[in-house]
Amino acid sequence: VFRSLWSLLTFPSSFHSIAMVSVAPKWKPASTRPIYEVVPFYSHDLFDKRVLPSKRKDDGLPENLTWFGAQIAGHKTQVKDGKQQLGFIKDLDFPERILKPVMNDKRGKIEKNFYSSIFSSSPLLAPFRHLLPQFYGVREISYKGTTHELLDMEDISECFVLPAIIDIKVGQRTFGPDANAEKMRKETEKYPQQEEIGFRILGYKIESGETMKVASRDREYCLTLKTEQIEDALREFLSFRGSDVHVIIDQLLDQLSLVHRAATLGVYHIFSSSLLIAYEADREAAPRAEIRWIDFSHVFPGNGQPDENYLYGVDRLIEYLRSIRLDLP
Repeated sequence: VFRSLWSLLTFPSSFHSIAMVSVAPKWKPASTRPIYEVVPFYSHDLFDKRVLPSKRKDDGLPENLTWFGAQIAGHKTQVKDGKQQLGFIKDLDFPERILKPVMNDKRGKIEKNFYSSIFSSSPLLAPFRHLLPQFYGVREISYKGTTHELLDMEDISECFVLPAIIDIKVGQRTFGPDANAEKMRKETEKYPQQEEIGFRILGYKIESGETMKVASRDREYCLTLKTEQIEDALREFLSFRGSDVHVIIDQLLDQLSLVHRAATLGVYHIFSSSLLIAYEADREAAPRAEIRWIDFSHVFPGNGQPDENYLYGVDRLIEYLRSIRLDLP
């Protein structure tokens, strides 16, 4: 069984033969929100970035597509090593979705086939299916004379009035068993304390309906966080909900238990993957939180063994949230 599942990831030819399973969304998008100005959390923070309004211009994208200006980490539109790379894209006709470019190497093939295999009809993969963003398939677009593949999937931020979102890369190690010594060194040097903490915060942001601004912590800031500052960073992220933040934390803990269960199954071992966590920061709206497991370019067969590297990170995140929960009045 594990060998056949692994073949779905490693052989692109199998992608087109998979029977896709339709998963109904849990709710309808609140609406298409405006793009807010990005500001520092506190007046003394150094911060000079701005999120530009999402509007049509002569940018080379097909009609009704526009750049996604509010991403936290990951793909950016740039030329790297002489090749044009794309950032995340929004389809104005489907605001509840986001388009993620497929990387032009084996990592892209692995992630594309991972999504398609998870959303196949296999009952063994059902525990993973509702932890991932809903997957609508692969789209192709032409940009500056080159055809690009994009994963068409759910954008959970569109389901909240004022979304608070954090991207957390989970695991003690972000390199897989195929990594050479140089790859191991580079990954470890990015954030040495990740081995102890079990995860790395990539960034977080919270929209404010009153000020029409977005408070944001970026990747560079989060790389400076020491081990003893992680809990405070998580507290800061959760602070916008107010007195009923305990409801948010309880929902997150319930969902993290499902992530933990999936990682114990031994179907896959997943490295350099993130948990995208979002909650409703509008205090007039009902408290709600959602977790999605994202980024699957380093996936290996589990051979029936629990994913100990990933489980360590999930367990540590649970510990931090429980600690915060216990301190609440």
